[in-house]
Amino acid sequence: MAIGIDVYTAYQAVHDWAAVRRAGYQFVYLKLTDGMATRSEGGYTAAAKAAGIAPGGYHYAQPGDPRAQADFFTTRCEYFHATELAPALDLESPFVPGPAAVDFAVAFCRRIRERGHRPALYANNSMMRVVAPAVLAAVPSTLIWVARYGAEPTVRYDVWQHSQAGRVPGISATSVDLDTGAIPYNVTVPTAGELIDMDLNDKVRYKNREGRVSEITVHDCLARMALLFDDQQFGAPGQRRDGPWAGVFRRLAQKNGIEVPK
Repeated sequence: MAIGIDVYTAYQAVHDWAAVRRAGYQFVYLKLTDGMATRSEGGYTAAAKAAGIAPGGYHYAQPGDPRAQADFFTTRCEYFHATELAPALDLESPFVPGPAAVDFAVAFCRRIRERGHRPALYANNSMMRVVAPAVLAAVPSTLIWVARYGAEPTVRYDVWQHSQAGRVPGISATSVDLDTGAIPYNVTVPTAGELIDMDLNDKVRYKNREGRVSEITVHDCLARMALLFDDQQFGAPGQRRDGPWAGVFRRLAQKNGIEVPK
C-alpha cells in the first residue's frame, strides 16, 4: 500500500520535495488543466521526480467537448513529462451524478486511451457509483480514484483519497489532499477488445522485467505473438492456438492483412 498526495500550485506551495519523500509519500497528482484553461505546473513534475516521487496530471472537467478537453490535457501532461501516473479526470461540480456525467467521463477516458495512456477517474463516492460502471465497461483499464472522508468507499477503487485536511512536511498550505492505494502507474496491457481496435503503429506501455516502463508498437507485439505461436508457448502442444490471445491475434492480423498460422 502506497501513500500519495494531490496538489494545485495555487493552493499548495511545495518548497521541499525531498521532505515530502522522507515523509513516505510516493506519488503526486498535479492539477494541470481546468476545462480548456491551463493551470501552472510550477516546475513540480521535475522536482518531484528528482526526489523519487512519481508524478502525474489531473484535469478538472467543465461542460463542453470531452474529447477536446482530453486532448488539451494529454498534450500538457506529455509536454511536462507528467505521465508516470495514469492521466486523471477530476469529475465533480458543476457535474452531478447522471447521464451527462457518464457520457462526459466515457468519452474523455476513451480519448485518453486512444492517445496511448491509461486513464484514471477521480470522483466522490456518490458520483463514482453512477459513473464508474459505464467507464469501466467502455475502458476496462481505467483506474478508479475515489474521494470519501470518514469512511471507506462503498465502490471498488484503486486509490482512495481519504482526507482533504492533511499536513505534509515540505508543503506550505492550509491543507493537502491525502491518498492511499496502489501507485496508479500509467502502465497497462490492453484488453483483447481494446487491442483489436488499435492500429499497427499505436504504442502499448508495459513494465519490463527490470521494472522500467517501456513501449512497444502493436506491429512488434504481433511479431512477438507470432513467435509464440511458432515456439508453441501458447499452451500445451496441440492447444497452443486455442489460448485466450489466439482469437485476438487472428482478428488483428486479418484487420492488417497479415497471414495467420494455421
